[in-house]
Amino acid sequence: MKEIKIGTQTWMSENLNVDCFSNGDPIPEAKTKDEWEAAGSNKQPACCLYKNSQFLGNFIIIMHYPI
Repeated sequence: MKEIKIGTQTWMSENLNVDCFSNGDPIPEAKTKDEWEAAGSNKQPACCLYKNSQFLGNFIIIMHYPI
């Protein structure tokens, strides 16, 4: 994976392309605003399409809590 350093921060140079955690468990998808908010309130991992748009390709947002 290529990285870019900006000041003291290191960033990935491309989007992460995964659909599961390193242990093989799938990342749950929140398909509605309520599902996303419930995952956050319950401190559960979740992902969703950016602005719930299928037109942006595979760009997703992942909310991750330690499990």
